[in-house]
Amino acid sequence: MPKGIYLHKKRFTDEELRIKHCIRNRKRAKDNPERGRNQLRNWRKNNPDKARQMEKSYRENNLEAYRQRKRNYARLHPEIFRSASRKRRVIKLKAEGDHTFGDWELLKKQYGYVCPSCHKSEPEIKLTEDHIVPLTKGGSDFIENIQPLCKPCNSIKHTKIMKFELQMGTPASSPVTAGMGGSGAGQGLLTQNR
Repeated sequence: MPKGIYLHKKRFTDEELRIKHCIRNRKRAKDNPERGRNQLRNWRKNNPDKARQMEKSYRENNLEAYRQRKRNYARLHPEIFRSASRKRRVIKLKAEGDHTFGDWELLKKQYGYVCPSCHKSEPEIKLTEDHIVPLTKGGSDFIENIQPLCKPCNSIKHTKIMKFELQMGTPASSPVTAGMGGSGAGQGLLTQNR
């Protein structure tokens, strides 16, 4: 008997059968995309090592296309990209806490989109997340330890422990320094006059 697979009394070689199945599967995926996505999710869930290896292999073989997609995604979704970068840094420094992009937007709104140090407002400047007690000095990444500062003010503050209180009607805000109290960082806030 000749070697091959018989379907409906027609003999197929392995390659022909593979092509036929690919065409059929593509048609099914086009007709019902949600089913295909669910099957892929389930396969990845059940075969994490194979999925990781296939992704790694694809990335290595299509490095420039992968990098271009990543650049496009970062350009279209800067807040998500920054958030992922921030989370990596928090994990690396073994800091506690987390906050969302929504928390950050609410905090900026509470400050009136104004840098409490120089009193310049957004769109004129770009507000950045500043840790009152820096992560490198044991501070957390909870929203309570974040204040919005413009890039120049954030760079000047550097790793000092300083909270700027927004005081309306004054030429400059006064910083509040935080002592590294015995029970935890950021406790025992003291007002300091300049």
